[in-house]
Amino acid sequence: MSRRLKFMSFNVRSIQSGFLTLKEYVVDCAVDVLGLSETWLTPDIDSSSVFINDFNVVRADRNSRGGGVAFYVRNGIAFKILHSNITAVLEELWISVKVNQRKYCLAIVYRPPSANVLDCFHQLTESLTNLSLDNDYAIVMGDFNINVLVNDGRSEMLNCFLESFDLSQLVKEPTRITSNSQTAIDLLMVSSADIISGYEVVDVDGISDHLALIFYKYTAAWKQEPEFKGWPRSSKKGSNYEFCKACNKDFICGKSKIQKHSSGKQHSNW
Repeated sequence: MSRRLKFMSFNVRSIQSGFLTLKEYVVDCAVDVLGLSETWLTPDIDSSSVFINDFNVVRADRNSRGGGVAFYVRNGIAFKILHSNITAVLEELWISVKVNQRKYCLAIVYRPPSANVLDCFHQLTESLTNLSLDNDYAIVMGDFNINVLVNDGRSEMLNCFLESFDLSQLVKEPTRITSNSQTAIDLLMVSSADIISGYEVVDVDGISDHLALIFYKYTAAWKQEPEFKGWPRSSKKGSNYEFCKACNKDFICGKSKIQKHSSGKQHSNW
């Protein structure tokens, strides 16, 4: 018996302002892994205010207004936090999800519109090089503020990045529509075409001026993974981890377990 492992990527432009609508949509659509950019959360905001039943939330916040990225992972899906980094050129959060003995390296990212594009891809290159090696697949999603419907210097740099890692960028239609523009800036990059069985661009009404990406993979129905432990990698000074509430936690198949450790402690293998 097979089922769809369903992912969603969305620039929410303040998770708190439309949270009830977002929560209802995620539940109704049976999303398994949700990646959000521009959460607009800060470290002083408790994750209980953005809690979704049967999900764990992992956040990387700015210390100031705007930006921020987050993942929600459904209970029963084994995952571990790999890395997060909040800089002026790129905000990124990486996790590894394990389903039916396959490991998916997932990133949710946000590049501010004014950020240097070349510096953004330098940072992303370093992360992807270090983090994707121990995984079967890599999926990078989020708002890059690079319009792939236009051939310019930014899209050329994006294409160079894709070629260097043999990635495919799947989004070909507008993801942000305003009264005077239609741009495809919310992107989906995959390391292999067979990762994704299908995707669609959808309007989550009343939340954001961005459209959401829903994509899925047909897979055998999975059982809850056995307990495993994983520690985040050391990250550059200023990077922010928030595992559910305030400190660092070790997630075990949907049940959060508080651990006290130094940021330099090495994570264990799967």
